[in-house]
Amino acid sequence: MLGVRLEPELEERLDWLAKKTGRTKSYHAKQAIKKYLEDKEDYLIAVAALERIENGKEKTISLEELVKKYALESGVLKGRREAVRSTGQGRANKDSRVRTRKTRHAV
Repeated sequence: MLGVRLEPELEERLDWLAKKTGRTKSYHAKQAIKKYLEDKEDYLIAVAALERIENGKEKTISLEELVKKYALESGVLKGRREAVRSTGQGRANKDSRVRTRKTRHAV
């Protein structure tokens, strides 16, 4: 069991959200805490991995190397190559980024 005191403005916002969604304040508070914890855990895992890399305890590999190593066909890479080809540049323009996103989701 957890009791939390909220600032009046935050309490009003939570009340409004509960009324608009037909859910309880507790439901929204649980969802917010769950999301916060997941984000913090992901952050701490990433920081720990970065520290291992910086200390030479862990090796890194680029996405291109990974694809070659395991003979994978990556929709992300394929879409990026198509975007670069379509612009004739090393950097994709706005239209090609849209195509890349579509390719990425289709994989």
